[in-house]
Amino acid sequence: MSKNILVASFLWGMSTLIWADDITLGMTTALTGSSAALGNNMRAGVESYFNYINQQGGV
Repeated sequence: MSKNILVASFLWGMSTLIWADDITLGMTTALTGSSAALGNNMRAGVESYFNYINQQGGV
C-alpha cells in the first residue's frame, strides 16, 4: 500500500512540473575570485542558449 502512495505522489509531483508556467533552473559556478572569468563565460553561454530556446517558443 505504501509503495502505491509513493508512486502516486511521485507522479503527481511530476505532473506539476510538466504543466508549470515557469521552469526554474539553477547553476553552481564561480562568479568571483580566481575562476570568475570561467564562471562568467559559463553564465553568458547558458543565458545565450536559454534566450535562443525562448525565442523559438520555449519548451
